[in-house]
Amino acid sequence: MTAGVGLVVAGLIGLYLARNVLTVVALAGLLAFLMAPLIRVLQRRARLPKVLALLASYLVVGLAFLLIGGLIVGGIVASFSEIDPAEAADTLRDDAVGWLERVRSIQLAGYELDFSESVDPMIERLETAEPFDAADTDGVDDVDGVDDVDDVDDGEADATIRIGGREVNVLLGGLVTSVQALGGVLITMLVTFLIALYLSADSHRFHAAFLANVPQAYADDSKRVSRRIGGIWRGYLYGQLVNSLVTGLLVWGVLWAVGLPGAFVLGLIMALLNMIPTFGPIIAAVPGVIAAIAFGSTRLDWSRPAFTVLVIVIYIVVVQLQANLMAPFITGVAVQMSPATILIGLLVGFQVGGLVGTLLVVPVLATLKEVGRYVIAKLLDRDPFDEDARLTRSRPRVGARAPRR
Repeated sequence: MTAGVGLVVAGLIGLYLARNVLTVVALAGLLAFLMAPLIRVLQRRARLPKVLALLASYLVVGLAFLLIGGLIVGGIVASFSEIDPAEAADTLRDDAVGWLERVRSIQLAGYELDFSESVDPMIERLETAEPFDAADTDGVDDVDGVDDVDDVDDGEADATIRIGGREVNVLLGGLVTSVQALGGVLITMLVTFLIALYLSADSHRFHAAFLANVPQAYADDSKRVSRRIGGIWRGYLYGQLVNSLVTGLLVWGVLWAVGLPGAFVLGLIMALLNMIPTFGPIIAAVPGVIAAIAFGSTRLDWSRPAFTVLVIVIYIVVVQLQANLMAPFITGVAVQMSPATILIGLLVGFQVGGLVGTLLVVPVLATLKEVGRYVIAKLLDRDPFDEDARLTRSRPRVGARAPRR
């Protein structure tokens, strides 16, 4: 007992000290887990040695990531080319002025509430603000509204830009920071990729070592529990991937059809955030609603408020479809937990591991539930797999006759 408690405490201390690298290890383990079926197919169907199957699998996935990444970057560039920031900024400013003028005075139950003292300064500040596309971009300070540029003999402004030591330092500092950030991202991706490769290579050893340390009386139980846990992770992760991909494509297609600029980026945001249960689709809808308010539609001759309502309805319909039809059909019954448990788990997962924690917290909770169910059944001297036997008995056989009444 003392040794067990000491090992648990030491393990928790080690996890706390290594908390900064847990995200990389978790991503590597997730990648290795998702790569396992492809490696098994190449070994069993293509009859490749394990080393060749590993290298071929990761090579194919790496090339696919590069190809998909290039397509995503191209789509993002094309989406942003559809957006006019100057027009959007001026439109939002005009809308803000219109709304503020409406709330200068409000009639309520026969009384007039006057907010002009607070609202008028804001309206004046917005109306006197310089338009976005007319802002001074020559890099020279203005005095009394006149640019400090020298005129040449032919009356045209001198377009020479003089860069001093301070500007050079700022440019070099920004360049160095960008290179360091990009290098850090690339190194992290490479380390994650290598860890996943080694985990895939040694996965059978980890599984064999685990089974070797299980008492003989519990060997069969451990295999059955591990199969159920594997089914939980496979069903949830693959289901979430397919569900997010379908939802993102659906959002992209529908928003493009109604003429919302930047539909590809909005679909990509939905595909990424939809991996986070409950809160992800709601957060992903916010940029789309803001884009509808700012840009309107390029296809429909609707007012921006009416078009914004249409976009909100589209997001509601898509989210309800993926939550009530696609998610149960794709994910199945891999994870069965109450909504309250999932919400609490999401908060804890985000606090511990950020976005990666919110992605993995649901299968982790389902795994703990499965292990806890087994332990409680053993403590109460019940069959922990009685539910499996009951489901097997209740499942009708193919071609079996219905009982006579």
